[in-house]
Amino acid sequence: MATFSLQGTLPRLPIPSVQETCELYLRSVKPHSASPEEFARTQAAVAAFAKAGGPGDELQKRLIKYSETQPMSWLSKWWLELAYHSWRESVLINSNWYIMFRDEDEPSLLAAAAAVKPQFGKYTALQVKRAAKLTAGFLEYKNRVDRELIPIEMTKAGPQCMNQYRCLFGVTRVPRKGCDYNVGSHPSHSQYICVSARDQFYVVHVYSGGKRLSADAIERQFWAVLKDVTDSGYKMQSPVNRLTAEHRDTWTTAHEYIEKLNPENQKSFSIIENALFNVALDEFVVGPITSTRDVLAKYLFHNFNGSNRWFDKSITIIVSADGKAGCNGEHSPLDALVAAFALESAVTFKETLTSSGDEQVTPIKRVTWVTDAKVDEFLGNAQVFVKNLIADSDVKLHDCKKFGGDFIKKQVGASPDAFMQMALQVTYYRIHKRLPGVYETASTRKYVFGRTETCRSLSSASAAFVMAFDDKSVPPAAKLDLLRAACKSHVDYIGRTANGFGVDRHLLGLRLVMKEGESHDIFKDPLFARSQHWDLSTSALNSSKNMLGSGFGTVYPDGYGMNYQIHTNNITIAVESKVHDKSTSSVLFCNTLDKVMEDLHAAAVAAKATAKL
Repeated sequence: MATFSLQGTLPRLPIPSVQETCELYLRSVKPHSASPEEFARTQAAVAAFAKAGGPGDELQKRLIKYSETQPMSWLSKWWLELAYHSWRESVLINSNWYIMFRDEDEPSLLAAAAAVKPQFGKYTALQVKRAAKLTAGFLEYKNRVDRELIPIEMTKAGPQCMNQYRCLFGVTRVPRKGCDYNVGSHPSHSQYICVSARDQFYVVHVYSGGKRLSADAIERQFWAVLKDVTDSGYKMQSPVNRLTAEHRDTWTTAHEYIEKLNPENQKSFSIIENALFNVALDEFVVGPITSTRDVLAKYLFHNFNGSNRWFDKSITIIVSADGKAGCNGEHSPLDALVAAFALESAVTFKETLTSSGDEQVTPIKRVTWVTDAKVDEFLGNAQVFVKNLIADSDVKLHDCKKFGGDFIKKQVGASPDAFMQMALQVTYYRIHKRLPGVYETASTRKYVFGRTETCRSLSSASAAFVMAFDDKSVPPAAKLDLLRAACKSHVDYIGRTANGFGVDRHLLGLRLVMKEGESHDIFKDPLFARSQHWDLSTSALNSSKNMLGSGFGTVYPDGYGMNYQIHTNNITIAVESKVHDKSTSSVLFCNTLDKVMEDLHAAAVAAKATAKL
């Protein structure tokens, strides 16, 4: 079945009734209320909003009318603009995601690389060979996407929307005042990628005669880049790429100035924007993966100083001097979960094409810039901005080795994802002595152009479990019952969101159709804002031995951003928080989570033992 063949059959994202949303909203905010009186005020505001003929009904009519003007989804255009393009903070750390690949394990590649001594700077044969293999694999995946050979993702709910696969290649975010935009369309007909080394960008053609180059031929292209960039006579171009990590308004101003400075710059921007994807080669050595996963995460996330990346590119494959690899992705066109499927194909790729060494390959070409003192000023300011941004980012990778999904399913009898959400809430409660607002990414891809909805993971059931778990007077069996009830509540909520009946996107739509000067108490209620303050921003990546982890930044400076993978016998998690907020610590969170996992394991085992008596 062709990749996009069912797109026209997928249902549109529904618009829930105001009553349904308000009922679920009240359920979700109750554990956030400071007192019965506060919750009663919220109930009154919601009742006034949702009553027949009330403001909710009027806004609902407007939203339905707006939906009729949208070809695919009432939400997709708004979501792209509001969640990403009009948000003006730097995409670095705040929005972009990273994925860590496993080490290269192909014997022939490793043996061939070991036989070659470094020739250009600190760049290595292992690095170049692996980068070429990943590039060839990713290009092969593009061929399959273009020919619609990628199987349609299927879940219990049915076929999933495959639209994001159209955004994997040739897509770049472009800064503009007020609201950015993406360039690129499917299928991309570009014949080249951009390769960066030492902040220098090169056009590297990866096709010849309409066919992709072999990994060996791509490797020769990469060596040509490194030979050129390390040539003693090479005139270094200004590192304009570093501006992509700036505040979006600052980057917009700089982008417009550089564009107008010289027609050559317009061409250079266009070259980078239209490249299929980027490959970044660095002289940095990560070290053994068993002891330096934090280093690899930071390297892929921000490269310690924001260098040698074009952070607006949808996909950048990154390879270090010792062959460690991963990806940095710009979030607006596609989510990391979709990209992970494609990237895994590149990691496991086995080349079948042979190279004669005499292919007619277009030579590499430098991307050049015409700059002046004003551009140098932009770059100097960006260096300070990025340095401070990175210095404030506290990243920690952690492996919870006590147990994994197998134990949770067999011994607890719960959804592993729901169980993990409860563990995260207990961890936060132990550190901060209060219940957290929790965002978990839920997929709405059963609908055409569907992306995500918010699963509000904190519930009355989870609050009851969290507050009872450390109470020594509560027996293990009772704790286990509370845990199961919390997990059941979570599964129910995330099921509703996957069906398009969540709270947050609908309320967003109702707010967006309000006219100037209109408002309502439901949106001014303190509980409304408090329930959307995400102390924990969470998502999960599918278990895979080829992906070592994935991460992103916290949404709020006093919170945590985290991505986890639940494997059969262990759970890995990547946590990011802010250094300047002394109430948070990624290391403390991971260490506390480890202890929580031990305690959860002990409680489950004790409850089982008691049940047998």
